[in-house]
Amino acid sequence: MFLTTVVKAAFITLTGIEAAVVLANEALVTLFVMFHHTNIAFPGEYRLSRLVVVPFLHRVHHSSARAEHDHNYGAVFPVWDRLFSTLREVEPKELGLAKVPEQNLLDLLRFGLIPPQAPQPVAVQAMIAEATYYRAEKRGFAPGDDLIDWLEAEKEVLARRSAPAKQRQAKPRCVWKAFNPFAIRRQVASISPC
Repeated sequence: MFLTTVVKAAFITLTGIEAAVVLANEALVTLFVMFHHTNIAFPGEYRLSRLVVVPFLHRVHHSSARAEHDHNYGAVFPVWDRLFSTLREVEPKELGLAKVPEQNLLDLLRFGLIPPQAPQPVAVQAMIAEATYYRAEKRGFAPGDDLIDWLEAEKEVLARRSAPAKQRQAKPRCVWKAFNPFAIRRQVASISPC
């Protein structure tokens, strides 16, 4: 996306295209992209696909099969896919990403509002997964809050990891004496009570 923006900016600067023309173009392309990503079918869609990209044509681009999804890149006109031999007029066997659960509308809205983050190391992912498990256990494993559990656990783990070492050790830890039948706590690395 960054590279696309740089190329567009360079092209606009070099050619001196007016801002109104750029705005109209971007608005038109956005409308076409929104149109061909809709999950609709309508009479005459196949005939219209000769002129512009329609949902039928673009759907194969979102196939879970590698042989299918590397096709139909066009945003407005299918002539480019015809020219570069990337056009496929088939109905995909299966849509979506393999091994990724389907998202409902609420999940998609949350996904759109969460800022992107850099990939986390495997150890951090394991810490987040464990924290998520304890959050789910605390609420009795009631269904429907999995994403919220994960996001809250991720926020907490990343906040603790980014805190300076002194802040991480500031909380006193309490340890139970295993040999004490009355389970009396003793303080570790701190004088204040637990």
